[in-house]
Amino acid sequence: MTGTSECSNFIDLIYRCATDRARWPETLDAIRERLNFDWLAIVGCGTEPAGFRKYYETLGNDDHWREYDQYYKYINPVSRYLQQNPEQEIFYDRMVMERDELASSEFEAWAARYESRHILGASIMPLSNGTQIYLGFHRAAEKGHATADEIAALEALAPHLGRAFRTSHAAACGRPAVPVLDAVVESYVAGIAFLSLEGTITRTNKAFDEILKSHQCLSVDNHRLRIADVAVQQELERKLYIAFQSRRRGETLQKDQILFRTAKDDIFVGVYIHPLAQQPAFEFCTEDAVIVYLHSSMNYSPTATERFAAHFRLTATERKVLESLLKGYFLEEHAERHDISIGTVRWHMQNILQKTRTRNQTQLVRAVSSMLFYRY
Repeated sequence: MTGTSECSNFIDLIYRCATDRARWPETLDAIRERLNFDWLAIVGCGTEPAGFRKYYETLGNDDHWREYDQYYKYINPVSRYLQQNPEQEIFYDRMVMERDELASSEFEAWAARYESRHILGASIMPLSNGTQIYLGFHRAAEKGHATADEIAALEALAPHLGRAFRTSHAAACGRPAVPVLDAVVESYVAGIAFLSLEGTITRTNKAFDEILKSHQCLSVDNHRLRIADVAVQQELERKLYIAFQSRRRGETLQKDQILFRTAKDDIFVGVYIHPLAQQPAFEFCTEDAVIVYLHSSMNYSPTATERFAAHFRLTATERKVLESLLKGYFLEEHAERHDISIGTVRWHMQNILQKTRTRNQTQLVRAVSSMLFYRY
């Protein structure tokens, strides 16, 4: 699975889950099977035992969750380890046993009780209340420890899983964590609007309101998003109509987008349409049908871009190429504006793709722009 093409295929599946949550179970199970583990679970763990919550589990192995205090003793050392070593996002059982907070004998006794002591996992989503969301894979002891290839594969997939989870708003089944999700939505640098099945805006975040204030070509009239350019507005209405009709008929939901430049100040604006499944795999905190993400080239702060570039160790030149891409410029335009050859720009772009483990520019923009990783 460590091959570039195979990882890219899984990354594509992961981002499809971000807009169609019904895909999550089959995608997670495919990753579990390819990693050669027996079952997986998504859990949340805070700083206290009461903060433990199981979000999702495959294969229905409830024995591992009957005593939450036992699992808390097991997972909390990982929480502390990640707090002390934030750059180490991937963990497995040997790391847990080495922690002072949990003696090896305690761990061995707990593991032997459930006939499974091998875990490969990743912290994929920190929440605003201090809870960490973990994705963990377990398998029987006779299959051995996680291999270097398996660890490398999950390391490649973990950041994409985290971004997709933030966008799909995975929450506890039957009991949505509304305050937590609202905080996540508010923290987005992109403008977000929730649309009802009738097409009216039910709520927005602060970034959405700020973008509208900065762009005279965008407005909300009678609880509906309006774009000054008539042709673009008609295209928006057509694509929203298709999304709403698909939702009503229970058909496969497809995301869509509209990209345009403002006539007055040549600002690049993107409107991303993300339909929500009627019966999502994970419970959601709203009855709305569509989420609209509003991006603007004015919306990318230098600080946020620097944080993203620093995380992936991009050079200053590579960061400039990325910034141009986010603002809607083609590589040829970037080369012309900076008076360098297109070959050099393409070489820098290839380096960016390799460092961020994305396959092409579309996947890169989808990861950076739509998922807004750099805000976390």
